[in-house]
Amino acid sequence: MTSIAQSRGASVLPFVYMAGGIFLLSVMDSVVKGLSVAGYTTPQIVTMRYWTATLILIPLAFRLGGRWLSRPALLAGLARGILTFVAASSFFHALGLIPLAIAVTLGFTTPFLVALIARIFLGEPIATRTILAIVLGLSGVSVVMASEIVTIRPGRDIADTVTGCVLVLVASLSVASIFVLMRARKGGEGAIRMTFLQTLVAALLATAPGIVSWQPVAAMDWPLFLSTGALGAAGMSLIAAAFIRAPAARLAPFDYTAFVWATLIGYVVFKEPVDLSTFAGAALIISGCLLAASAGTGD
Repeated sequence: MTSIAQSRGASVLPFVYMAGGIFLLSVMDSVVKGLSVAGYTTPQIVTMRYWTATLILIPLAFRLGGRWLSRPALLAGLARGILTFVAASSFFHALGLIPLAIAVTLGFTTPFLVALIARIFLGEPIATRTILAIVLGLSGVSVVMASEIVTIRPGRDIADTVTGCVLVLVASLSVASIFVLMRARKGGEGAIRMTFLQTLVAALLATAPGIVSWQPVAAMDWPLFLSTGALGAAGMSLIAAAFIRAPAARLAPFDYTAFVWATLIGYVVFKEPVDLSTFAGAALIISGCLLAASAGTGD
């Protein structure tokens, strides 16, 4: 009985890690949106976010020891770091152009891309329940997007809306590739060290643009800048731990939970409207996540 309980606990753990990581990254996104609205540039925010996270992760990564600075680990970290920089730059800029909930909703193309890329490059099967979970999640996204399209928002700029949407799609493709690369390593460096390598590369890439566009930071905003690094480091470490332990296609639909957090934070903090269609979409999204958690790798 004890072994069965332990087995069940172990099988649930990746989904707990994934949900926790998505929550922390959702909070980080809201902080980033606040900094963007306050007038700070995207390169500056990206630079602060990744250098802060790097400094937090350095002692943790090296304290763990082990042979993790191998050539394959460094090359994988380089690839993930470049994709991380592209994803963050694109998504953070989009947050300044479109509502938080809409940006996150468009980002839900990521699970489809994860399942497809993992199938092509890792040969991971896609279970019938996982396909249904993705369909449910997409249905929820469609409900929300349809409502946004037919609703006239005061002060909406069509050019900004289109630009923001395209940037989110670029970020989604990058994030999907990062998730699959994490799964491909299967814990070769461990979650903390895996996160550290990609974070360091992103920080280095962000430095020059960040310096060029640097603006003086108000004293009250420093804690917000520092929190983006802490939240990002913790969130990505949890997600890395999840992908080490479970197939990418099963974990990907949990990205949909970000919509629930984005909706709540957008309403409470940024006064962005929430209607019945939003809640209907959220119900479909949550249903998809629960179904994904119960899915095996086969039919």
